[in-house]
Amino acid sequence: MGDLLKDLARITSLPRPRDWAGAPSFTRRFGPVLVAFAAVVLLVLAILPSDRTGQFADPQPWWHVLTRNTSLLLVGDPANPYVMRMVSDTDEWFAPDRHVKVSRLSGMVAPKSANDDARWVTAGAPMVVPIVGMNHNLRVGQMRPGAWKDDISTFGTIPYEEIGNLFTDVSASGSGVRPPREPGQMMRLAIAPLRDDQRQALLALLRTSARDLGRVTQPDGRVGVGAALAPVESQFGTVEEQLVVDERTAQPIVHQQVLTTSRCGLPAGTPIWSEEYLHLGLADGATGPPDVNAIGEPVPPS
Repeated sequence: MGDLLKDLARITSLPRPRDWAGAPSFTRRFGPVLVAFAAVVLLVLAILPSDRTGQFADPQPWWHVLTRNTSLLLVGDPANPYVMRMVSDTDEWFAPDRHVKVSRLSGMVAPKSANDDARWVTAGAPMVVPIVGMNHNLRVGQMRPGAWKDDISTFGTIPYEEIGNLFTDVSASGSGVRPPREPGQMMRLAIAPLRDDQRQALLALLRTSARDLGRVTQPDGRVGVGAALAPVESQFGTVEEQLVVDERTAQPIVHQQVLTTSRCGLPAGTPIWSEEYLHLGLADGATGPPDVNAIGEPVPPS
């Protein structure tokens, strides 16, 4: 279990994340997008059997990120698959002085629609279903709460201690830190502890480096501006990775992958993976991360 959680923590720190006849080129073609799916799948497989949340660590300032994560997955018979939806809330706390990230997760896995539910029932309503195109199964139902800790010293390619120096003048000697130029790395900086002026500078740079989406209205009515990366292949066909942020503050609203064409009964524009930002900022002094072992289950209350 320790090794599996360690692999999970490593995968979740990576950049975010057919022809179902089993083409041999599947891994080479679809590998980049399946990173996101592999992360959430391993999360479900490795989630701890305990429902203890543990006690909270000392209330020093932590950078706190709370996200609502939704993923769609094709499961069942590859010749006639149906769709499961995984919805989870993930709390993450970052401590620059310790170079640590502590995460806690809970959520639910269920058929996406009434039609998917009917097909799942016809298949015998199995509580463990195979994921199409992957050597993993998916557990259906309530996810048991879990927590883990991971050493992490950078946001994308930028070290913690250099975040505050982004977008400042680089000295004649060449010292200082330059913002990333690759759009995917810029998107990964979305959760970093940036000031509003740094976020605006990052957004301006991203919109000139990736496809500018202009103003984007979210299903909940929030309006932001967005940028998109070049389309890639996924379980559901071609998808486009997008980052949508608040136009005034450049605070991230959602990071998602959306279908570019209709597929599997899902219309174009459907998010097959999304990370909605519910909170991003310094944690309240009364709250903090669960006190967890280096890699393992939460420390129980004393």
